[in-house]
Amino acid sequence: AEAVLSKRTFGKKALDEFLSIANAPRALVASADLSAPLRQGIMLGPGHPKEFFGGLVPMVRAFTSESFARATDEALRARPTFALAEKANLYLAPLSSRAASLSSHEEAYMSRLVERLPWVRSSQRAYVTYLNKLRADVFDTLIAGWERSGKPVTEENARSLADFINKASGRGSLGKSNLGPAVNAVFFAPRLVLSRIQAPTKLLTATWEVRKTVVKDMVAFFVGGITGLTMLELSGAVDVEHNPLSSDFGRVRIGPTRLDFWGGEQPLARFIAQMLTGLRKALSTGEIHDISRPDTAERFFRSKLAPAPSLLYDYYKGNNFFGGDINAEEEALKTVTPI
Repeated sequence: AEAVLSKRTFGKKALDEFLSIANAPRALVASADLSAPLRQGIMLGPGHPKEFFGGLVPMVRAFTSESFARATDEALRARPTFALAEKANLYLAPLSSRAASLSSHEEAYMSRLVERLPWVRSSQRAYVTYLNKLRADVFDTLIAGWERSGKPVTEENARSLADFINKASGRGSLGKSNLGPAVNAVFFAPRLVLSRIQAPTKLLTATWEVRKTVVKDMVAFFVGGITGLTMLELSGAVDVEHNPLSSDFGRVRIGPTRLDFWGGEQPLARFIAQMLTGLRKALSTGEIHDISRPDTAERFFRSKLAPAPSLLYDYYKGNNFFGGDINAEEEALKTVTPI
């Protein structure tokens, strides 16, 4: 793969290096954590608990050991179902961006520049190992279930299944273009945001066999989330916001701390509710007041920017996202500091 990449034209190499540099702040901010299960992977969790929890230990081991991550990756690609998964376009990210095009990489770590940093490389291994294993395990489990029940495993069904698993695990589609690195340099997680819209729409576009899986997984995700929120609220230990006009909608509140386990769906639901009604619930007073829809759309757009474009936009607006004055040193530090 490295030999093939070395044969690119000078222009393509230069563009690739520029995008690698542009995506470096995004990779730095996303590093030093193990967030994949409760962010990208959470939508598949309630419907596939064995596969969801089965990747946690390998993720931690991959964080500390490169040899373990490589062995796990090789084992996934040696499975009997790998050829079918590959043909069906199930997304399995490369462990290293040095031997793959940037567009084929997970959007959180789409930069060769910072991959040399130990904590970034460890975070990337853990992130890729967990999501690859989750996708492959769910794909294998469902294919095996079809075979046991005597249902035909057609190429159409396999492609439809792989497409749903990709989207349900945060790998949204940007179309047939190779603009992933460029879009990722501007927005923080464009594929994740799109995936939270695209995954439920598979109810309308998937094949009949896969549609059953989509229904089961979507019901498990939303009902599981609502049940969890209800039980936590009934315990009396936390508060839960029920109003979709509030920024805390669907979140667990423990003093100043907010817990959101909706994997990216919550901001979309809140934004849609506010845009439809033209109203917002203030966090400080609890009062509901009118809003400007253009301003609300602009804030939503602003919240999705990658670190570097966000900093530039702050200077353009003359204030930070919360409306406060810009502290140049503090704001610059945020663009490279892990969340």
